[in-house]
Amino acid sequence: MIRFLADENLSGTLQAALKHRLLNIDIVRVQDTSIYGAADEEVLEYSAATQRILLTHDKNTLIPLAYERIAAGLSMPGVIYIDKPFDFDLVIRDFEFILAVDEPEYFDNKVIWSPVFEA
Repeated sequence: MIRFLADENLSGTLQAALKHRLLNIDIVRVQDTSIYGAADEEVLEYSAATQRILLTHDKNTLIPLAYERIAAGLSMPGVIYIDKPFDFDLVIRDFEFILAVDEPEYFDNKVIWSPVFEA
């Protein structure tokens, strides 16, 4: 099963839409964990320790840190970057596909950009 960790900066509206439209999605918000307010490096480490793919809007600091982590040989279950502004329908479609494939190891040590496909 694919599990996700929503970064603190991820749109709450998007999180609610994902949970509403994709009933089988497993998302935990950073705000609901012991690492709330932690540095991005700690969020990436927590993501790895809990085997949850990290969802974020932060391309300026978190994405470079994810690439540094990969280059250093540290494992990571993956990061999905969702650009802002975003099209809800396109992002939901990406997640429908991700959940249908249900192969979390596909995302290991990768940074994926969503939406993958344009309208």
